[in-house]
Amino acid sequence: MWKKLKAKIKFTSKEPKEAKGEDILKKPQYRMMTPEEAIDEYGVAVVHDPSVLKKHNVYLRLTSDMIEELNSIASIPDKSARSCLLEQSGFYKKILGKTILDLFDTPLRAQAFLLLAEFISTGIISIDILNLSCNNLRQDSAPVLKAFAKSTIHTLNFSNNCVNEAAIADIIMCYKALHTLDLSGNDLGKFALLVAASIVNSDTVQKFNFSNNNLGENSVLFVEIIATSQMLRILDLSNNNLNSQHVVAVAQYIAKSNIISFAFSGNNLGQLKEGDMIEFLKILTNSKLRELDLSSNKLALYAETVAQYIAKSNIISFVFSGNNLGQLKEGDMIEFLKILTNSKLHELDLSSNKLALYAETVANYVAKSNIISFVFSDNNLGRNGELFAQIIITSQTLRELDLSSNNLACCDLAVSRTLATSKLDTLDLSDNFSCYTILYVTGEFTRVDTIKLLDTSNDPNIGRPNYCSNNSLAQLQEMMEYQHDQVPITIEIVTGLTQEIVQIIGDYNVCLQ
Repeated sequence: MWKKLKAKIKFTSKEPKEAKGEDILKKPQYRMMTPEEAIDEYGVAVVHDPSVLKKHNVYLRLTSDMIEELNSIASIPDKSARSCLLEQSGFYKKILGKTILDLFDTPLRAQAFLLLAEFISTGIISIDILNLSCNNLRQDSAPVLKAFAKSTIHTLNFSNNCVNEAAIADIIMCYKALHTLDLSGNDLGKFALLVAASIVNSDTVQKFNFSNNNLGENSVLFVEIIATSQMLRILDLSNNNLNSQHVVAVAQYIAKSNIISFAFSGNNLGQLKEGDMIEFLKILTNSKLRELDLSSNKLALYAETVAQYIAKSNIISFVFSGNNLGQLKEGDMIEFLKILTNSKLHELDLSSNKLALYAETVANYVAKSNIISFVFSDNNLGRNGELFAQIIITSQTLRELDLSSNNLACCDLAVSRTLATSKLDTLDLSDNFSCYTILYVTGEFTRVDTIKLLDTSNDPNIGRPNYCSNNSLAQLQEMMEYQHDQVPITIEIVTGLTQEIVQIIGDYNVCLQ
């Protein structure tokens, strides 16, 4: 499903194993490659040479000095003087070779954004991936986007910028190489039809996030238009204030399209009448869809019905988080799991469902299924975690497990040691343990290829240009010093690498993923 653009630091001493799952939706295949080849088809930076971070890092997050320099130069009225000063400053040397530019929540003035865009459009550098999210650009959105359109960007994140103008639709078509676009959180509902037409006319966009845009009454016409795109494969329409009367019609157009991955979370599907719910599921599960996200829709009462239709379909990845399944009676929960785990699913997400009391039952059914990737985060497992781990490791197919944010501190060592004996390739235990426990248990894992024990994404200060939490940095430093060569560890930094983090990891065997 749609994921935020993330930078990951990964310790590794071996090549990652091949992705599991069917070819049509398989994950990026990692291999040794040059920096020039280090962008896969989904816009993910892939580098496996430890020296790359220092010598050939393709990812750029502006430092405070760079931001101050750009703002200062951009304030000069004379255009030729600006260009001259920028050239003299040696700015181009600082960004030379970068292909990923992360400007998330960056304190640049509008003129500085334009200056940077104009500089990039000269062709001195080639930016493939651009993150302009959360900059509150408002009325400056159109000129900034238009300026960046002169470059070779293929992945653009322009979410949460308070955009509310029709010009955005026309500018989309100026990006000739664009295949991934995120316009979520921009209140573009009243211009939705123009945006949809632009996506169709661009004939390049394959992945589109239009969640949190208050589609409302325009939802059916929007989907009718966008469904005619021959290129679009992944669509996110979550949290769009859809009228329950329009849901079935939306499903009908999705079913006629070439879309194979559809996110429809947070659209109050639980309010549908039983007949409409059955019709909605019947249509979607008889389509080309292979991935479906129905999270946060208050669907506990329809859980068994949902499971029945998923089990009959060709869907291999299903997200059903945040639907309060914990309120189900034991018999209903067992029936739901029995049906769902006897399907074609390879990936299942049941996070944030208050399922602590059903931990043993869930583990038993998942362990006996063909599921390869299972997300069970934020279910408050607590002391139930040890029994859950003992059962889940008996699975013959499970390779990826997410147990983050499950309050496992009370049984941390027992859970860790149990999972260390599993056949898992990837394990997420972040937001469960203290720093000292993290350092202690890393030595237990000798089979797992990637284990995430510290996730800094919840630290509001991590990733900002000039401010990092001393606590997070201290943990990072301590983990680096304790690093076992044979144990890969992943640390996620949602908003990007900072000078402080790069300085800490600079002397260690680190890869940027």
